[in-house]
Amino acid sequence: MKELYEGGFGKLKHLCLQKCESLRSIFSLAEAQSLPQLEELFIDGCNNLEEIVAEDQVVLQDDQPQLKGLRTLTIVDCPSVRCLFSVVLAKNLPKLENLYIWNCDNMEYIVTKKNGEETMGNIIFPQLRILHLSVLWCLESFCGSGTSAVCPLLEEISQCLEELIIMDFNNLEEILFDENQAVVQDDQPQFLALKTLTVMNCNSSARCPISSLSARSLPKLEYIDLSHSHGLRNVFSASLTGNVPQLKKLDVRNCKSMQEIVAKEDGEECVDKITFFQLTHLNLAGLQCLVSICGCGVLSDWPLLEEVSVLDCPNLKHLPFRHQNAPKINKIEIVNRQQTLKELHESFSEEVKEFGKVIHM
Repeated sequence: MKELYEGGFGKLKHLCLQKCESLRSIFSLAEAQSLPQLEELFIDGCNNLEEIVAEDQVVLQDDQPQLKGLRTLTIVDCPSVRCLFSVVLAKNLPKLENLYIWNCDNMEYIVTKKNGEETMGNIIFPQLRILHLSVLWCLESFCGSGTSAVCPLLEEISQCLEELIIMDFNNLEEILFDENQAVVQDDQPQFLALKTLTVMNCNSSARCPISSLSARSLPKLEYIDLSHSHGLRNVFSASLTGNVPQLKKLDVRNCKSMQEIVAKEDGEECVDKITFFQLTHLNLAGLQCLVSICGCGVLSDWPLLEEVSVLDCPNLKHLPFRHQNAPKINKIEIVNRQQTLKELHESFSEEVKEFGKVIHM
C-alpha cells in the first residue's frame, strides 16, 4: 500500500480492497490526507484489518482533514475491526453520504475515541443519507461513551421510510435512538412515516424499540413483528403504549425471556389504564416465560380488537379481555401442546364463560 501512495494517486476516486490478508490499516495519516478526491472506498474480506487510519500515528487534530472527499464507504467481512472511525476521523468526513457495514463479527462501535483523543459531544455527519448495518454480533452502540451522532439528512429519508427491519444483533444496548438522541428537524421526531417494524434475532438485553422512543415518534406504525429476540422481557412499558396510536397488528414469537407484553418499568409513574385504539389482531406464539399480557394489574381497553391467537405460551393463565373492554372480539384461539384440552378449559375458565363459542382450543 505504501508504494501505491508514493506512486502518486492524488486524483484517485475509487479504491477497492479485497482479501488483503496482511493489511492491518489502510492509510497512514499522511496517506489519508493525500487522497482528497477519493469518493468511494470498498473493503471486503480483509481478515486482519483493524482500522482505516493507523492510530499509532501522531494524534489526529481537527485541523488535519483526511478523506474529506469520501462519499461512500462499504466494509464487509472484516472480523478484526472493533471500531470503524476515531472521533476526529468521523468529524472530518463532511461528504460521507452512504455507509454500509456487513458481517464484521467483532465491531463494537462505529465511532469511539482512540488513544489521546478527547471525549467529544456530537459528531455530525452532515451529508449521511443511507446507513446500513447488518450482522454485527458485538455492536454495542453507534458511538462510544460521551459521544453521540447527528445525521440531519437521515431525517429526510426516515420521514419516507415505511418499513424497518432490525436483525442479527447480539450486544446492541439500544436498538433505536431515545428521545434525547433522536435526529430531529424542525422539532419533529424521526420515523414519521414508518408503518412496519420487524425485529429478529436480537439477543441482547436491550429495551424493545418502542420503549426507546418518544411519544410522538411512531404516529403511523401499524404492524410490529418481534421474533427470536431472547433478551427482550417486554414489548411496551405501560406509560409508552401511546407511542403507537395507529398500531393494528402485533406479532410476538419465540422470545424466550418475554414475560409481559406491557410492563411497568422501574421508576415509571403509575398508569391507571392503557388503550390500544386501533389494534385488531394480536398473535403470541412460543413465549415460554410469558405470564401476563398487561402486568402490574393495569387496566386495558381494546376497542377494535377482533382476533387473538395464543400458541404455546404455557405460563399464560389469564387474558385481559372481556366484552366490556374488547367488544369486537370474534375469535380467540388458544393452543398449548403441553396441556390437554381439559387443562386449557380449567386455566381459561373465566374466558370460556365470558366468550363461549368465540374461543377455539
